[in-house]
Amino acid sequence: MHDTDYGDRLVDHEEAGRITGVKSRSWRYSLIAQGKFPKIVKIGSSTRFSERECYAFVAARKAERDGGK
Repeated sequence: MHDTDYGDRLVDHEEAGRITGVKSRSWRYSLIAQGKFPKIVKIGSSTRFSERECYAFVAARKAERDGGK
């Protein structure tokens, strides 16, 4: 069975940067390589990100800031 989430949009690099605040494409790739940023989703030659995972990234950074709350 597949984990299908029909409520999750795929966003491009620009939108992922707006959501997360990580504006630099090279910094996003560095964070991806470190396992600290949502993984990319390839659609043909296009690179996309899960919108939901981008918002989860922001929430996790806030939780870290607030001591894990």
